[in-house]
Amino acid sequence: MTLASFSIAAGLLCYLFGFPMIFAEDQAIAWRRKLLKDEVVVRLLGAFLAVIAGMALRTQWMVTADGEGIIVFIAWIQLIKGAYLAWWPNKYAELIAWDEEKFHAPVWQVLHGILMIFAGAFLTYLGIIVMH
Repeated sequence: MTLASFSIAAGLLCYLFGFPMIFAEDQAIAWRRKLLKDEVVVRLLGAFLAVIAGMALRTQWMVTADGEGIIVFIAWIQLIKGAYLAWWPNKYAELIAWDEEKFHAPVWQVLHGILMIFAGAFLTYLGIIVMH
């Protein structure tokens, strides 16, 4: 997988999860809580994220100061998060539950959704720039 493909795919995943957090926050919160209870699904999601990141990192693994370096850095973060989800899904669920206790869930959900949309736009932009 090229870095451009990874960046665009990661951007699309941000859109896929970000828009429901903004426009259907109650359903998104209920869906996330239900998802986090299923350990197998969380492990599979983590494995998927780690595999996608690993496929991108096999072409270039070193972080540099250009657009490709930013994508590589994000791929490393996604690889680490994917491994964390795959290996410790219960710890991730506890972290999310702690987060929801500290912050009012719907407000945090919308803010998180907005940040994900901006991240998706940034990743999509980087993917297009790197592609050309």
